[in-house]
Amino acid sequence: QRQMCIRDSKDVVNYESEQFLNALQKEIESLKTPQEKILRFLQFRAKEFMQLMNLHQVSIQAFLEATSIVSEMYQECFEKEIDLLAQVINEGIEQGVFIECDPKKVAKSLLTFAEAVKFREFHKNKNIVISQIDYSSIEEEILFTAQIIINGISK
Repeated sequence: QRQMCIRDSKDVVNYESEQFLNALQKEIESLKTPQEKILRFLQFRAKEFMQLMNLHQVSIQAFLEATSIVSEMYQECFEKEIDLLAQVINEGIEQGVFIECDPKKVAKSLLTFAEAVKFREFHKNKNIVISQIDYSSIEEEILFTAQIIINGISK
């Protein structure tokens, strides 16, 4: 019974991950420049997370505990996000907008930083409900630093 529940949970998480990745790709595909795509990618990702967390009135402590349970499934989705963002960066290299660099490494750095900012806020505010976090400041910091990285790889 427990095994079936875990498998069903994985199916739900996998389905939701695929839905998220499809929506993310759709969100950025119509944008013109790789720079716009990277910033929208990160902005969309932050807003989706905020909406998901506000939907469920859970404490940060409960969220952090659940994160460890679904970490393997999370990691799979994270790797797919890295691949998608690396495609955008590679597009910029091919267009001559970005310098030669390792697109996957840059994508992983951007996403790792975005996660670090988000989780830093969670660890600072463990005793409140997730919906009480100021997501605008998280998004602002992510986009500010992303712009610095984009400037660093731009020609």
